[in-house]
Amino acid sequence: EFMFYKGILIGMQSGMLSQEIFLLAVLVCLTLVGGLSIFAFTKTFGIVFLGTNRSTEKIHAHEAFGWMLAPQAILVLAMVLISFYPLFFLGFFNQVVFSIFALEPNVQAIPSLAIQNISIISAVFMFMVLMVWVIRSRMVKQNTEQSGLTWGCGYIGDTKRLQYTGSSYVESFEKVFKPFISYKEKFLSFLELEIFPHNRSFRTVVGDAFEQLFYFKIIRLVRVKILQFAFIQKGRTQTYLSFAFVFILLLLSLTFLNLI
Repeated sequence: EFMFYKGILIGMQSGMLSQEIFLLAVLVCLTLVGGLSIFAFTKTFGIVFLGTNRSTEKIHAHEAFGWMLAPQAILVLAMVLISFYPLFFLGFFNQVVFSIFALEPNVQAIPSLAIQNISIISAVFMFMVLMVWVIRSRMVKQNTEQSGLTWGCGYIGDTKRLQYTGSSYVESFEKVFKPFISYKEKFLSFLELEIFPHNRSFRTVVGDAFEQLFYFKIIRLVRVKILQFAFIQKGRTQTYLSFAFVFILLLLSLTFLNLI
């Protein structure tokens, strides 16, 4: 991500107005994606680990075995190595860029000076994380651990059904991005004279406006065109063999006529 942002900032100094506007739009989109990623992770953590248990499935949950955690450990080790030795891995990246864009060997895809300080910043960050972990461990040992109700007005309800959901968590963001999403509520409103209301259910459906306006329409069109050839599927072996025979005969005819 750092190399993406650095490349965009370097490209915005080209002096071409159209290129600068395009790169500025890309920079805004990448920044928005990064912010939404943090929001999505916090939402997932909150929905999964907070609140009252809705079932007894978590009783049977356990940590995966060591060999199953090995791929994650390898990925973490690779990320740590990249953060501490960025110039070493930058050499492989430059080779790929040189071969794709046919650059001169003396031209660097990303200036080395721009990432020399990454290892120092990574070391400082790791030191800060270690210090926070040490301080937290000491504070936990000095205090007695207690368990109680989870924070939040919706989490401490008397019933498991009165809890936050994914839709309620992102309600504020839905209002901001309302032109780009399709939000529907399926609920039968209460009548004014309905003193003893019947059972009701509330459901929210959030859709992607781009998918509904463009993607699904294209898929439907492609599906209609494909269904026009559904007559080929007869379910008879003789029919399938005849198709192969006709195809081979067509290839032989085109070869005899020197058309292929």
